[in-house]
Amino acid sequence: MRVIICLLVALFLPLVGPVPSWSGSPAACHCFRNRDYDPDNRFAADEYLLTTSLNSLTALYFGIAKKEIVMAKMGGGTDGDDLLVALYLARLTGRPLKVLLSIRDNGGAWPDILASADPESRHADDPVAAAVSNGVPAPVLGEKIVRIMLTAHYPVSAGQLAQLEQQGFSVREQVLLVVLSHLTGRTVTDLAQSVRNRGMSWSELAHRFRFSPAGLGRAILEGSGKTAA
Repeated sequence: MRVIICLLVALFLPLVGPVPSWSGSPAACHCFRNRDYDPDNRFAADEYLLTTSLNSLTALYFGIAKKEIVMAKMGGGTDGDDLLVALYLARLTGRPLKVLLSIRDNGGAWPDILASADPESRHADDPVAAAVSNGVPAPVLGEKIVRIMLTAHYPVSAGQLAQLEQQGFSVREQVLLVVLSHLTGRTVTDLAQSVRNRGMSWSELAHRFRFSPAGLGRAILEGSGKTAA
């Protein structure tokens, strides 16, 4: 009950801006010790490459600074899927992102949060809002949002992404395949085969086209795909 009361009060506070500030500094985070491709340890930088690519795409799609995403995840301890849901619902409903995350951190469920943020169900037809209302788990919602971000900025269809999923590629790997395909002119199929059939690591694949993990993140932030609607 206390959470619901706090939610109802907070949602009617004046909006202070679309992007909240989190405490902490991204420079203080040393979670990724391997941030560059190392031919002697080919897979070491893969996790950083996949994470920074998704963070860059998220920053591009929602029009926020990438450091805010890093602060939320690393400094604030926000789950990545919950952050995506909160960003999406904040943009959809106009409610403050910081408030939505605060309610979630205090045990609020996304269906209840959305119901309070959108009491007249004005956004019931939105695919993510509909999934939230139906109680779809945050990890599945996060995957849905990532695919929306990809199709908004790159010439890839939902059907193509579904095929990649059927082949066992995670949404983060799908991001990397689509981005590299767009930047290099190589087909997604060829790039996928380089990883699956030729045993290349993800960072090795990016290095093959002279992209460091950080460099690929910057290329995404430059918005070199199609413009989002």
